[in-house]
Amino acid sequence: MNERNLTEYVRACKYAVIGSKTKQTAHNMGLEVHICPDTYTIEAMVEEIKTYFTKKEYGR
Repeated sequence: MNERNLTEYVRACKYAVIGSKTKQTAHNMGLEVHICPDTYTIEAMVEEIKTYFTKKEYGR
């Protein structure tokens, strides 16, 4: 995989973070964060991921 393909792949990924500091760090690195729960717990993040891929990604 060449560098251009890798960059396109990284941009196409969906990113989930657990809190605002991690979200800011991801933004600083040029990543678009798609999922960040209001409550900073693993359980809340899992629920947000489920919701995102159920409603947003798959049109439900």
